[in-house]
Amino acid sequence: MLYSRHGAENAPKPASHARVRFAHTTQLRSLIFKTDYVLLGLSGVFFAISILVDVFEPGFLPFHLLEDGAKLAGILCWLAYFLRVAVSAVSDNLAPRSTAADV
Repeated sequence: MLYSRHGAENAPKPASHARVRFAHTTQLRSLIFKTDYVLLGLSGVFFAISILVDVFEPGFLPFHLLEDGAKLAGILCWLAYFLRVAVSAVSDNLAPRSTAADV
């Protein structure tokens, strides 16, 4: 356990992580909406499924497989989003720019 040495009372609370993530997202809202944000939203959906499965532990499926599978899908969607945004940013900066002399 990551916080076992310092005690569980010193561990960050999930609510504080949610508040920080919400504040960060609202600050960058205009930048996020300029990108193809569907993959980012989809990763949030998968992470929410993972949390719900962890909290409610349904008995109809092997919930570890469902929880970890949703978490992996969320990570992969998140990775795909950031890769797509990074490639777009790099290609935009490396693309030749037309000037008045070129026309």
